[in-house]
Amino acid sequence: MKDRIYRGTVRIVLASIAIFSLIFAVGLYFVFTGHFQNQLRTELELLAGAMNAAEDPETLFALWSGEGAGTRLTLIAQDGTVLADTEAEAGEMENYAGRPEVGQALETGFGSARRQSPTLDEMTYYVAQRLDDGNVLRLAGDLQSVVSVLLGAFLCVFLAAPLTLLASSVMAERTTRAIIRPIDALNLDKPSENEIYDEFAPLLARLSVQNRRIESQMRELSRRQTEFAAITASMSEGLVILNARAEVLSMNDAARRIFRVGDADYTGRYVLALHRCPELMRAIRGAQAGKPVTEQMRTNGRVYQLIASPVREGDGTAGMLLLIPDVTERVEAERNRREFSANVSHELKTPLTSIMGCAELLRSGIVREEDVAKFSGQIYDSAQRLLRLVEDIIHLSRLDEGAPVAMAEMDLAEVAKEVCGRLQSTADDAGIPLRQQLKSAKIVAARQMMDELISNLVDNAIKYNRPGGDVTVEVEPLGDGARLTVRDTGIGIDSEHHAKIFERFYRVDKSHSREIGGTGLGLSIVKHIAALHQASIDIDSELGQGTQITVIFPAEPEA
Repeated sequence: MKDRIYRGTVRIVLASIAIFSLIFAVGLYFVFTGHFQNQLRTELELLAGAMNAAEDPETLFALWSGEGAGTRLTLIAQDGTVLADTEAEAGEMENYAGRPEVGQALETGFGSARRQSPTLDEMTYYVAQRLDDGNVLRLAGDLQSVVSVLLGAFLCVFLAAPLTLLASSVMAERTTRAIIRPIDALNLDKPSENEIYDEFAPLLARLSVQNRRIESQMRELSRRQTEFAAITASMSEGLVILNARAEVLSMNDAARRIFRVGDADYTGRYVLALHRCPELMRAIRGAQAGKPVTEQMRTNGRVYQLIASPVREGDGTAGMLLLIPDVTERVEAERNRREFSANVSHELKTPLTSIMGCAELLRSGIVREEDVAKFSGQIYDSAQRLLRLVEDIIHLSRLDEGAPVAMAEMDLAEVAKEVCGRLQSTADDAGIPLRQQLKSAKIVAARQMMDELISNLVDNAIKYNRPGGDVTVEVEPLGDGARLTVRDTGIGIDSEHHAKIFERFYRVDKSHSREIGGTGLGLSIVKHIAALHQASIDIDSELGQGTQITVIFPAEPEA
């Protein structure tokens, strides 16, 4: 703006100089021309009077020819014949009867004209007056002197133009600065407090209104952005907002954790820069086509669902929302459900097959009398195993339902002592010493469940032991809870099975498990009871070296 004002001012000054010079030249030309014409007429009148009064006009004519610098005097007869001339021989000159000024003088007594002189080849002004004797006296003056004056004036203007231009540039610079300074000092944050040109008042008033409106909108936008950030930050699901070209606009902390990008700025980058997998590519391409797409993605040992939804704008897609919930537990639960159904079918089928086979033999009557008791015993054992299996399945189902459990303060050592007393005969039958190292430890728990948890651990330690081995049950108090340890010197468990032994129907040695009549649900029940009491389980076992399972209980589970 400053440069425009400066250039405009300089252009105005230049135009002013040019217009002034033109007007000055025209005015000066007309002034000097008029003055020149008046001077010639005055001189002619004086000369005509002298010619009329002179007794010898030729003498006066001769005298004028010696002093008429810049003018020419001619005496013309009534028929146009040149009688005398100050600059040429009269006899050699043409007839002047057709000259306008001569004709006017003969008719009216005075005549004037301006034309290019054929003799002098210059612009000449002519004045003519009729004398008393009827002849015409003509005086001619060259306009070249007027042009010389004008050229001199133009030279002065030309020499003065640079100084005028320099002065005008300085003044234009200062004037521009003076105009711009209040504008530069405008406080646009508070337009109403500015004191400036009256012409700016409507603009400043409108700016003040706009500022208030923008401030209000910015506060509302900031509030909504804060709410959105708080909501997305607290989401456990990943959320990525993309534009129509699948470039990242924003993503929440959960999405950063899922894609492991830390605090890196991925704004404006293509979404596949976060993670390259065909599932993500299919989801994005489907959303770009305007269709909501759901895919599953496995990464970092977890399973995530990719829900890509297009954001419509008119007939096109303005952007996309990518929601990424963690469905690992759901997928695992579904897998476990399918495996559990298959395992239950298999486990129920085994004792039922045995029962049906023995019953079929007994019904057909082909069993010898002395073998009836044997087949009846097999039926009874299979039925007992089937009953235990059904009871464990029902118990697990109740634990899965998460029904409220009545808990009370109890001594874990007392429960462990009761369980060891009940299983002492089983240990004696197996030839396994059952040692107890029990210290009083108070916890809040469901007594029946604690009994079942310890029973399963001790029973497994006895069953999966070996001749000459032993089982040790320890209970000791902790500062904020209690620790239960069941340790045996049995066959042990290889490290590759440690993460799976608490799964339902999982058996390290299936043939040995069936020999001893295990259902494969004991440790799964232990895991559920421990989780219900917010206890942690740790297993330390080595193949051929025995197993140690440690359960740490809090003093009181959190609500």
